[in-house]
Amino acid sequence: MRTKLFLTSLFLIACLAVSAQSQVREVVAGNPNVTIEILQELAKDSACNVRCFVARNQNTPIKTLQELAKDNNYNVRESVAANPNTPTEILKTLTIGGVRINVADNPNTTRRMLKKLANDTVWWVRMNVARNENVSIRTLKKLAKDSEFQVRTEIARNENTPQKTLQKLAKDCHHFVRISVARNHNTPTEILKTLATDEDYSVREGIVYNQNTPIEILKKIANDSNGRVREKVAANENTSIEILEELAQDSHINVRIAVAKNSNTSIEMLNELAKDVHYAVHEAVAQNTNTSVETLQELAKSNIYFVRGRVAINPNTPIETLQELAKDNYSSVREMVAKNPNTPIEILNELAKDIEFRVRMSVAENPNTSIEILQELSKDSSEWVRKKVAANENASIEILEELAQDSHIDVRIAVAKNLNTPVRILKELANAEKD
Repeated sequence: MRTKLFLTSLFLIACLAVSAQSQVREVVAGNPNVTIEILQELAKDSACNVRCFVARNQNTPIKTLQELAKDNNYNVRESVAANPNTPTEILKTLTIGGVRINVADNPNTTRRMLKKLANDTVWWVRMNVARNENVSIRTLKKLAKDSEFQVRTEIARNENTPQKTLQKLAKDCHHFVRISVARNHNTPTEILKTLATDEDYSVREGIVYNQNTPIEILKKIANDSNGRVREKVAANENTSIEILEELAQDSHINVRIAVAKNSNTSIEMLNELAKDVHYAVHEAVAQNTNTSVETLQELAKSNIYFVRGRVAINPNTPIETLQELAKDNYSSVREMVAKNPNTPIEILNELAKDIEFRVRMSVAENPNTSIEILQELSKDSSEWVRKKVAANENASIEILEELAQDSHIDVRIAVAKNLNTPVRILKELANAEKD
């Protein structure tokens, strides 16, 4: 028994080792800047996951996709079927081959093929047909009567579904279907009015998400008995100032938080909400970009570090306040200062020496961090910091070259993901990980 367990452990370790070795090549294969030459080479990779990434890359040439469509591995063929650049001729062969779910979802799949797939015995295939923008009105009407609610839900969500069909689906027995009708931008106002009185609160909530819901319906739902529905009205950017003023007095804390976060909430309302009895409302006010400088400065003195952290990341927070918060006792507050896109270089330079690695991580990902600081942080003792440097699009080629040799795989993966990594380094990473 022990021998068996030992051999099983060795097998798992070997599998994990192969997986770890292929991770960087996977990312290289998925990089949109990778050359056709590298993609063609990686299409022959022994690791099926790498071939999957090649199959999904929109730059992969058609000839390579044709080869991968015959791959022995199902996941590779499935990835070819998911590629939006895969031609119709290849998709036809994949339908016969059994990779029907992704073929049904592909934008290049023809109406004739979708009509055939709409009769598939697997409901997931029919569901993807229902969401495909190329599907004909006749097929949409047919699938609106499907026995599976998941299929009818996608029909209700499809913006090409005729209004008469939406009207029928608005009375569907399953609330998921009615929610999708409520959220559909093409649903007529009359149907929305009916759904505004639906017995299921999540359907009424769905109406609020619809950007075309008229103000009069929002006003009605703002008085809904369910707090979650009122919360969604308070969060909606189409909600009028008048309704927001009413909801700012709501007894439900989450409703007041949603008002405080809304980008349409006035400075006057935010000033009042900053005096709310609950700190969570203060936190929401602190992150709103409409909040006045005076209120931000006041909230920066809060006893609650969550509130100070929100002030620290607000782009309107004045530099003198950021300077004070950069010395905060809580590292999470200093971290937010380091993340703020308006934090001056002088403050970032100081935070780059912070004892907490998470603060240095935030400096490493800030778009304003200088090349000199990125150079210093690329040698940081924490691989998490080096990973953020490798992901920063301002990192110089010299820094990327250095980090491409990093001992930690996550750092090398970040280099491979960086859109500014030169092809030469991508090629080196693809080859080095095979050794």
